[in-house]
Formats: sequence, structure tokens, C-alpha cells
Amino acid sequence: GQGKNSTVHEEALMAVGAMAQATGPKFEQYAPHFMPFLKIGLSNFQEAHVCFVAVGVVSDCCRAIEEKMLVYCDEIVHFLLQDLQNPLIKRDVKPAILSTFADVALAIKDQFIRYLPAVMSMLSQAAQTQVDGKDADMVDYLNQLRAAIFEAFTGIVQGLRVEGQAHPFAPYVDSVMMFVEHVTNDMNRTDEVTSSAVSLLGDMAMALRNEMVAHRNKPYVQHLLTVASNSTSEETVKQAKWALLELGKA
Repeated sequence: GQGKNSTVHEEALMAVGAMAQATGPKFEQYAPHFMPFLKIGLSNFQEAHVCFVAVGVVSDCCRAIEEKMLVYCDEIVHFLLQDLQNPLIKRDVKPAILSTFADVALAIKDQFIRYLPAVMSMLSQAAQTQVDGKDADMVDYLNQLRAAIFEAFTGIVQGLRVEGQAHPFAPYVDSVMMFVEHVTNDMNRTDEVTSSAVSLLGDMAMALRNEMVAHRNKPYVQHLLTVASNSTSEETVKQAKWALLELGKA
């Protein structure tokens, strides 16, 4: 039956992820043998847990072999974008996919530019997601989704940064800041979302100084930073301090 196959597949994928974590850069020599499994996993949207595990393995591989992932990225990004557009995919997989774009961008650095238009289009669609504020599960999902979107933006901003070159993310800054403002005005925002938004502000201030000058003193930015500075989470407070420092230089 289908169920037994998916269990075997899931275990195989988890072994691949564990191996990538354990071997690091050496994983490059094994990668060609495992990529077919990974592609099957990524295209297996009917089995949400298999797809979910496969998405996690993409991140493990990116961290292990970094720019050596480039040869596989056309197909991987294609599957990730396809999964996001698939109306049948379980919604819980979506935040995982979105945050994986951060790992891909950090791995292949400025080569990510070839995927930028398609990925940013997906991220802006995800950013427009609306839910019923009275449905606690959906509010929880929306917060997970938003944290993942901010994580993706952050990885892309960091990955595409090349000293002395115009940053390819520059044309997106204004619309991304509109999203930050929208999220800041949401009373149901979790600390995780606040922290990931503030982390993005710091990275954009560092990588896109000229573009951020117009935004840094906006009331919503100040409000978000104040909330983050008063968080009960040490990590969020740390992000806020760093973002304030970077925005001060912008």
C-alpha cells in the first residue's frame, strides 16, 4: 500500500538529512545519488509528511554543501514553487517551504538572482494571506507563515549581498516594508513574528542603507522596535538592539 511506501520514503529522506548534517561539505560526493529521492519527496504533495521531511532535507543539504547545491537548484526551486501553488498541498507545509528559500539563497549566494523574480512573486502572494481572526488555528498558521516569509526575505537579503554592487533586492524594499507595516498593525502578532521582522529590518539596514533611509523613522518601525526591545525573549531583545544600531547607520 501507499502508506507503507511513504513510511519507507520518509525514513530514507531522514537518513539523507542526517547524513548531510553529519558529513557537511563531504556530502557533495553522495548528493547525486540522493537527489532522485529528494525530488520524489518534493513532488509527493499528497503525503504531506513526506513532502515536509523532503523540504527539511533541502535545508540540510544547503547547509552541508552550500554553493555546490547550485547544480540541483533549478529542479529543487521548481518543485518548491510548484508545491506552493498546489491547491491540494497541506497548508502546514507552506511555511517550511518559504523558509527553505532562505537556506537556498544563503547556500548559492548571488546565483540566487535567477530565482529572485519567481520566489519574490510567491512570497508576496503568501504575504497577502488573510485569515479569520476568530479562528485560533488559522491565526496560529498565519503567524507561522509570516515568520517564514520574514525568514525567507532575510536569507535572500543576506545571500544576494555582494560588496560594492547594487543590491538586487532594492526594487522590493518598499513593498516589503508595506508588509512589515501591515504585520506591525496586527494585534495577533506573536513574538516570533516580531523577532523575525526586526531581524529583517537589521539586515535590510545593513545591506540596503540608501533604500532604508526613507523608512527608518516611520512610526510603525519605531513601534515594532520598541515592542521587540521589551520582549520577554532574550533573542528578540538582542535582534532589536542590533536592528536599532544598523538603522541608526542607514
